Amino acid sequence: MTIPGNRSTMKDDLYVLLIDWQPISSEGATFKIYVNPLVNWLWLGSLLFMIGIVIAAWPDKDPERVTVRAGKQLKQPSAAD
Repeated sequence: MTIPGNRSTMKDDLYVLLIDWQPISSEGATFKIYVNPLVNWLWLGSLLFMIGIVIAAWPDKDPERVTVRAGKQLKQPSAAD
């Protein structure tokens, strides 16, 4: 089997396969025709999915460091109270 022709659009993919051909007789040949609808939309959707994964996995920038002053220490309650 060979692929003598194919056509690809956003609507569908069309493949024409030459199945049988007898060069001795000129009566005809046998072809199989396959139509795969919306295949390119699957490729476009997977590309968009991969871009979304890269954006979601992108690391955040380093958090800002904030200095905090230590306040007074609180008195710990004793066990005798």
